[in-house]
Amino acid sequence: MLDVEPATSSNIAEARPDELLSIHGVRLDVLAAGERFDLEQRRPVAEE
Repeated sequence: MLDVEPATSSNIAEARPDELLSIHGVRLDVLAAGERFDLEQRRPVAEE
């Protein structure tokens, strides 16, 4: 899951189609098959 809510800056609004994107301060959670992610809490769900 890539959470861009905490992003501090980016050039997405100004970037031309041929320009590389830049985004800072995002959060990345890598989940294994079968793991879940709580979209409201923005965090992985602990296995019980």
